[in-house]
Amino acid sequence: MEGHGGLCEKFRGATLLFDKYAAASLITGEPFWTVASDEMSVNFTLSAFLRQGDDNEIVPYNTAISAIMLVAITHDASYIYGALHPKADHSFDSRPLLGGSVHTMQGLAHWKNADQTGLDARN
Repeated sequence: MEGHGGLCEKFRGATLLFDKYAAASLITGEPFWTVASDEMSVNFTLSAFLRQGDDNEIVPYNTAISAIMLVAITHDASYIYGALHPKADHSFDSRPLLGGSVHTMQGLAHWKNADQTGLDARN
């Protein structure tokens, strides 16, 4: 059975928590700096969609979830960010969210700050 859900936060600083960086962290886990290195790393146990396998390969996780939406509601606007699962069992159906028509990333390019890690739907 398919359904839609999301995480929502409503307060003046909501966009500080739910933004395109939070959406990207849903995919990879929160990035962090490693000691004695100039490169960042991630902990896949914090990822909603990926895990690190026994041979250090990256494997899909939670494949029944096709996407996670983050909604930040402030006093004057709402912002929607999302992360698509890279190997979901079924594709994400955006029609219920976008008035009955399917939009691709190219179709959403006119939205301010649209990119592959999240969508900022403010005008």
